[in-house]
Amino acid sequence: EILYWPIFLLFVCLWLINEQQGSYKIAVLEGLLCYFGYLTKEMFLALMLAYTAFEIIWPLLSHSRYQKKKFIMLCVFLAVFMFCHVVMKLTLFRGLGNSYNQMGIEAIMSFYKFAYMMYAFFYSLAALSAAVLIIPFIYPVIHFKTLSEDGRKLFCYVVLFFLIASATIAYTISVREDIGRIAPRFHLRYLGPACILLLTVFFSCIQRLELDVMKKNLRNIVYFMIVVSLYMFFILKGTIIGSSVDQFTLLWHVFLSKYRLYPASSGITDNGIIIYLGAYLANFFIILIVTGFLYVCYKSKKRAVVYLMIIFTAVCMANNVAAYKLIYNSCYRDSATLKEVTSMNDYFKNMKRELSILYLTEGDKINKLSHCMDTYMDYTNNLYYVDDIFLTSKHKGEVINIAGTVLREHIWDTPYEGVKAIDYIILENSIDLGDKRLANVERVDEISGVHYTVYKNLDPAVIELR
Repeated sequence: EILYWPIFLLFVCLWLINEQQGSYKIAVLEGLLCYFGYLTKEMFLALMLAYTAFEIIWPLLSHSRYQKKKFIMLCVFLAVFMFCHVVMKLTLFRGLGNSYNQMGIEAIMSFYKFAYMMYAFFYSLAALSAAVLIIPFIYPVIHFKTLSEDGRKLFCYVVLFFLIASATIAYTISVREDIGRIAPRFHLRYLGPACILLLTVFFSCIQRLELDVMKKNLRNIVYFMIVVSLYMFFILKGTIIGSSVDQFTLLWHVFLSKYRLYPASSGITDNGIIIYLGAYLANFFIILIVTGFLYVCYKSKKRAVVYLMIIFTAVCMANNVAAYKLIYNSCYRDSATLKEVTSMNDYFKNMKRELSILYLTEGDKINKLSHCMDTYMDYTNNLYYVDDIFLTSKHKGEVINIAGTVLREHIWDTPYEGVKAIDYIILENSIDLGDKRLANVERVDEISGVHYTVYKNLDPAVIELR
């Protein structure tokens, strides 16, 4: 994903150069680069679709004729991409599937799921507006004709990418993984490079504008700002943190959205109306920033740019601090916990024979203890990470036949194949089995501790509960 950013920006740079030069060689290079970008993230396909959409829409916006050469260059670009894709599928990637295939249309076949997908799409656009503090969208739209031709093309291309990428996220991720959530996850890291391009267009627009022209269009700017701000204010209610990099300019919004004036899990309900105080407070803060920019810009264009850069810098610094705190809280473990994990690791490695070990972890897919195990437990030949529901859902007195049971990995629910026996069981001590207990096992006291308990399974073919 680190390569996604530079390849993204380089691809758009090549595209913009080729809009000026009209070179078939550059079109071939674009196709090659797009395929390499696709190997970093499938989201790169949104750039390809935006390119195609742009060549259809731009003649309508610019009131110009369709150019046959532009159409041929688009075909060359698509042909090179498809050639690379087919060749790699038949050679290096022959027989390999996609580990993250979420394209089936069955996910939106009910009205509720389709409606949620549309909600997630518009929610993503509201979150995007908040992430860039609205302002970089306002001025290029109001002063579109003031932009250079390259500026207008780049702005249209970036907007098309935002729309296509947001729709892609809603269809491939949100409706499948977040359905039912008021605040779906917002995957800003996919859109990050385009945010840089949006700022480029915005600063170019400000640079070309005369102050008297800005004052003349102030009413239109205020109207547009009000519409976008109200849209963002009432739709955006925070976002779920997928990872610290997912909301790299919205972490402050995430943490502020958790603030409540009264105890409540998801908001304050009064006569059926849910009021998300923390999210509205964060949204209101963004509106204040926009209002302050408009006021300063009315007085001095240069000061307005300095004001915005100071705000962006402050936001980035606040998010970096929040991200480091988030990572630290998620991953840091004390020396005692590390000693428990390394003791287990050494114990199993010193046995010098192949073992099958079941590790049951509590929590919503990932917790601090499973992080620690994943990092410091390098005995991984037959170590199965499984959600604790595997045992908590079973009944007292039940005997689980391992060979006839499918163990599933705790994050992506992927089935482990060929598991026929379990020699040892590692339980996080926070797991509540209720009135059930493991039977026909021996507790391994020398490597059991405060956070983990290790049991030797006396009959590896089954797991018994009493």
